[in-house]
Amino acid sequence: MKILLTNAPLQYHHRQAFVFRDWGTYNLALLATLAGKDHQVKILDNWHYILKSHAIFETIADFKPDLVGINHNAEVDSEHVMAIAKEIKRRWPHIIMITGGQSATVHAEEMLDNGFDCVVRGEAEVTFPELLKAIEGGRRDWSAIKGLIYKDGPQVCKTDERPMLTDLSVSPFPDIKYMPKHDSWYWPGEKSSVIETSRGCPFICDFCMVTSYWKRSYRKRPNKEIIDYLGRLVHDHGTRHLYFIDDSFGLRANEYMELCQMIVDAKLKLKWFSNGFRA
Repeated sequence: MKILLTNAPLQYHHRQAFVFRDWGTYNLALLATLAGKDHQVKILDNWHYILKSHAIFETIADFKPDLVGINHNAEVDSEHVMAIAKEIKRRWPHIIMITGGQSATVHAEEMLDNGFDCVVRGEAEVTFPELLKAIEGGRRDWSAIKGLIYKDGPQVCKTDERPMLTDLSVSPFPDIKYMPKHDSWYWPGEKSSVIETSRGCPFICDFCMVTSYWKRSYRKRPNKEIIDYLGRLVHDHGTRHLYFIDDSFGLRANEYMELCQMIVDAKLKLKWFSNGFRA
């Protein structure tokens, strides 16, 4: 099956994303890895097509995918994502449209009314491969797959909630070949990339979607896994500038101090900064 994975084009309202646009690409690389080797997967990172939607339509016309998945995390993107999905469905009604991410989960039924066939709710590590297997087998009854909301004709069907992963080690790091590799905005001539080392946040800030989405949970990968993948990014991918996209980087201060020392000891020449640093 031919699968196109993409996201909404970068908008002015993304603010910090303009200084590190690779943030939105990590999820696409992870989904491509989860799809496995049995599918032909193409990634279109629209965060590098600032304010332009036409790249999506041009890529679909050229690649001719059977399925299009749009990662949707930013609330401010909702109208844009739905408009793109509706236009794709209008031009290519046979394409199966899937979305997922924080905002897609929160507004799942609205997504279904605007071009999407299915919404993956919550984490995709188990749900996405199961859904692909069902689609490839010709099954449109997805009721046995946890973590979905979809339409069966006019009826909205919501399956059982998928439990969150208790151990992030179950989630693979993205295959290096799918990882972003762009020129750094801060250090010209050096290549940038991203990594996720933890998920969630135990605090209850009322302005933040992370609290409700992850239900105040916090999970972190072991430092050994992190340093091994950092080594691959540096030595096999040419990464010199790295962005940690964690929701609450540094929450377990001692573990992150140990990780910093491991980076020094491994002589990994990295310049890095983080998202969601808890003061």
